[in-house]
Amino acid sequence: MCGRFEFADDRDIEEVESIIRQAQKNTDSVRAFKTGEIYPTNRVPIIARSSDGAYVGVMRWGFSIGGKPVINARSETASAKRMFASPMKTGRCVVPSTGFYEWTHIDGKPKDKLHFIEPNQKMLYMAALAAKYRVKGSEILEDCFVILTREANLFMSEIHNRMPVILHKNEIAKWLADEAFSERLLLRDSIELERKPAS
Repeated sequence: MCGRFEFADDRDIEEVESIIRQAQKNTDSVRAFKTGEIYPTNRVPIIARSSDGAYVGVMRWGFSIGGKPVINARSETASAKRMFASPMKTGRCVVPSTGFYEWTHIDGKPKDKLHFIEPNQKMLYMAALAAKYRVKGSEILEDCFVILTREANLFMSEIHNRMPVILHKNEIAKWLADEAFSERLLLRDSIELERKPAS
């Protein structure tokens, strides 16, 4: 599960600065994007594929189904699901972030909020799928995305049984363009993470 993540508006991080600059260039005020703590249905910068290669656009988090957002897709079954099969082939994209959040639980109730990031990295890139949906209250088709999740590794399983599918920065282009590579990536061991209390 990934129900909240962070895209910090920290211009001291070179990658953040570059992504924000490109997103601002490629969007308009109607689809202005959010930074900071990101919630489902927020619009955020996304790295997607075009005929010229990768570009940074703005998409809404969640496929709109019956007025409710579907925010995650299980990587193990996405190719076999009607909702995700086509995006798995032609709609792969990447969510740039500065980490994601999960909560510890006591007696089934959320307690401590934790921030997860790749060790020694300022950015965390999550595999995602994009498709166009009509958002409730609008007749306009909008670019939307879901985050791919996988079974949690041993470290993450202490907190939650699912985690995002995470890419190294140098894998982004292949994830977007190479279907065979993307299939292999979904089967590999997860990237190690570190966690700290969320501020």
